[in-house]
Amino acid sequence: MRLFTSSYKTYFAFLLIASNILFFQNCSGRFNTMNLDSTGSNDQSSSAPNSGLDGVALYSQKCATCHMDLGHSVKAGRSISQITDALQNIPQMDFLKLSSAEIQAIASALSGTLNQLPTTSVPTLPIGGVRVAVNSTELSKPSAFSAISMRRLTRAEIKQSLFDVFAVDPASLLSQLPLDLTDEALNPFDNDVSLQSISSSAVESYDNFAQAYSNLFVNNNAKIEALAGCRPTSSGDQVCFNQFADRIGRLLLRRPITSVELANYKILLDRAVAVNNFYLAPQLLIQMFSEHPEFLYRIEVGQAVVGSVQRQLTDYEIASRLSFFIWGSGPDAVLLDAAAAGLLKNETQRLAQADRMWADARAKRQWKRFHAQWLGYDEVSLPSNLANDMIQETDQLVEKINFSANTKWMNLFSFTQTYVTPQLAQHYGMASVASTSWVNYAGSRGGGLLSHGRFLAQGSKFGDTSPTLRGYRILKRALCQKFGPVPVGVDPDNPPVGTSASSCKTSTYSMRLQTSCTACHALTDNIGFGLENFSPTGQWRDTEPNKPNCKIDGEGSVGTELFSGPAELGQNLAQNPVVVQCAMRQLLRYSTGRADQATDQPVIEAMHSEYLKSETLKSIVMAMIKSSGFINK
Repeated sequence: MRLFTSSYKTYFAFLLIASNILFFQNCSGRFNTMNLDSTGSNDQSSSAPNSGLDGVALYSQKCATCHMDLGHSVKAGRSISQITDALQNIPQMDFLKLSSAEIQAIASALSGTLNQLPTTSVPTLPIGGVRVAVNSTELSKPSAFSAISMRRLTRAEIKQSLFDVFAVDPASLLSQLPLDLTDEALNPFDNDVSLQSISSSAVESYDNFAQAYSNLFVNNNAKIEALAGCRPTSSGDQVCFNQFADRIGRLLLRRPITSVELANYKILLDRAVAVNNFYLAPQLLIQMFSEHPEFLYRIEVGQAVVGSVQRQLTDYEIASRLSFFIWGSGPDAVLLDAAAAGLLKNETQRLAQADRMWADARAKRQWKRFHAQWLGYDEVSLPSNLANDMIQETDQLVEKINFSANTKWMNLFSFTQTYVTPQLAQHYGMASVASTSWVNYAGSRGGGLLSHGRFLAQGSKFGDTSPTLRGYRILKRALCQKFGPVPVGVDPDNPPVGTSASSCKTSTYSMRLQTSCTACHALTDNIGFGLENFSPTGQWRDTEPNKPNCKIDGEGSVGTELFSGPAELGQNLAQNPVVVQCAMRQLLRYSTGRADQATDQPVIEAMHSEYLKSETLKSIVMAMIKSSGFINK
């Protein structure tokens, strides 16, 4: 049954306009600081080619922090036009203001690095260092997380919010909803507000979804009575219906239902009376709430603060931030009661609620999903007979590290045990187990989740594994390293040139030995070769498949740090400050629903400083929630 008229959908159109206004307001500062003239510079004048500028010194001052020292620069050989294009089109670089003469001098210095790279042995290149704030004061500022735009719930957040209220799973209906888009280059998470466009077809899809979900309650009278906390005495029982509307509406809209709204909902009860079926009214109400803009959107208006440009969130808005951050779902009745009592602006009360929520199973569900998106294994193809076992293995590790073992968060990469079923242990070639249990890694296997089939499946390519792809995924997700587009003329969809039935990968994946390719491949491939002992699904091997002469030594490097085998690779990542700061960056991206900007760097460094006090995920999450920035818009 179609429930809504065009006037209701007009509300969506209003939200579309409002969200676009908010988006452009938030971005206007970025656009205003970008110079879009042909030189990419604030200096409109043209400089002579021989300006006398020291390109080596300029590179060291302006570029080396992110792109390594000149002798090992990942930007070796970049031309004037390439540098200019990056300055104009990469948001994270809009803080860097260079004149045309400076760009020319830096390009000249970079052109001289091409002949400095080794060609006869496997090269290693350093990975840029990190700065850690002396203290974490930047994290506690009201502006710590800057403006956060109006966000639409993701498919997962819709699914969990509805399930947590109704205990009726809409998973089979989620394909009707708009896709959640991600930008691999800037942000791996599916809640990025900059990609959440709306359209008439999207509105229609929400309508279809809501109708289909409400149909799951047809003839489920016991469920409706349980949710309402009453049994209707007639088809027009207003008291019982209002009780249902008040309870369910409060949870889904994340605020109290007003008396005016209850009066408006009576039209649904009138329909139920017309067909002598009370239960039709709650069913239609479920449909309405499931596509209500205040359910689908996290709308934060806040309240003006005297003497400040910041707006402080209301207690109900704080409740929503808390619940979607920790649970990936809407607030429960206890949290809404705290909001109603005006407790959540108080730091102690807010942290008490956060601590309660962390102990709830919903937090485990949320942070397992966070790790899967962060590290890229959320949507991978797994062997059908082992898929559930592999998913369980990784989820159990995330849970153990963050919810029971009281251990360092980065031990995800170095944990010495894994959780396997008898079938999975056999698949991996590990010692047999009688039942599902934690077992110790042996020898070089190790590497925490780096040894998991679910993680390793990301590197499957060309019928086996790709050292380049595996290394790239780790560099992007765990080390937050930036890469430009694939060079013109390079075909990443086919095996490297020279690949044959008898060739070994150390010969065919030789890009790190080629001067024009070293800048990237000395980083990616050196990590990927360290995982070559694993098949695409985690089976151990000492030689390449069907190539007994192609020995796998597991030797590699993270930057200039050498390692031998997955266990040492995992130890390197677990102790690497670049990995820690990347984790802080990813956590900020997820919590704010946007890619980080250059202005976020002081906060990221402050988060790093705060994290080092105890080195657990929970501690840094609680530090973010404690911040006054968490309750400000």
